Amino acid sequence: MNDQAAVPAGTSGKTPLLEVDDLEVAYRIGRGRRAQDLIAVSGVSFHIDHGETFAVVGESGSGKSTTARAITRTLPVRAGNIRLGGRELTELSGRELRRIRSDVQMVFQDPYSSLNPSMLIRDSIAEPLRVHTDLDSHARDAAAHDLIQAVGLLPEHLNRYPYEFSGGQRQRIAIARAIATSPSLVICDEALSALDVSTQNQIIRLLEEIRQTKSVAYLFIAHDLAVVRHIADRVGVMYLGRMMESGPTERVYNAPAHPYTEALLSAVPVPHPRRQRARRRMLLPGDVPNPLEPPSGCVFRTRCPRAMDICAEEVPMPFPAVGGGEVACHLHTSGPELGGESVRVLSTA
Repeated sequence: MNDQAAVPAGTSGKTPLLEVDDLEVAYRIGRGRRAQDLIAVSGVSFHIDHGETFAVVGESGSGKSTTARAITRTLPVRAGNIRLGGRELTELSGRELRRIRSDVQMVFQDPYSSLNPSMLIRDSIAEPLRVHTDLDSHARDAAAHDLIQAVGLLPEHLNRYPYEFSGGQRQRIAIARAIATSPSLVICDEALSALDVSTQNQIIRLLEEIRQTKSVAYLFIAHDLAVVRHIADRVGVMYLGRMMESGPTERVYNAPAHPYTEALLSAVPVPHPRRQRARRRMLLPGDVPNPLEPPSGCVFRTRCPRAMDICAEEVPMPFPAVGGGEVACHLHTSGPELGGESVRVLSTA
């Protein structure tokens, strides 16, 4: 999308906007003696630079949305660190946490349920300003007037209700509300998945325009890899609560270093009938394991076509990938010893 992907993030000498280190989030399932801990996210680490878009992709249940809610502190964090602008968020509570939340806003998946149906659009957009600022009603109205135009809608739309708008228009309104407090980070949690392709493209252009004009960074959560390629500077791939691979978007797409990433990319349609018929599809056996009973060692090993004995014994540690980023896979240190090269070399060997 821009030139940031060509430079390893975090090497500019500036502190990253967001740093997530060894994050663990757990849910308590059941009651009494039957209660169990479900580890929804484990050992997840990544960072986002100022003005950068970092996407997290993976199947349903991979821990993407749980990670997002842990960052906003709407879910408790069992272990790990979350720093925004160098400030540790896991230690904050009460008024301090409320102040930080004005700097981290979310755009949710469903534009039909994310807006209060009984509130005028004017009030929905101005709500974050009422909660997080000392602006009076006249100043909030003026801000709402500017924000509705910033997302490509008209001032007269402010006096309407959500039911009067299409899904794409509602998502634009949700974006206007999210940027009202001038946040440094906006988390888009499957923000495009409920929209048709044409509307998705419009929202992508809007998000990019906002990023350029307001220097907003995005944590973009999605399952559609085709969409991610057009919006993200870097991408992380999650499976069953763990980060399998991360790196510059073009490197991950052109030279995936993890078998799971390779499988996901093989399922992305190619807009060329002959190439689509000729391409090799990598089908994964079985289903995603029960998160209450995750596999030992590498959580992906039960579905991995390249699994080795060591995969059942040890959790793979992050290894530098050639071209930038990291990969957590024993193939790079054992067996073929890929050493950070693309896993696709095994298909052509």
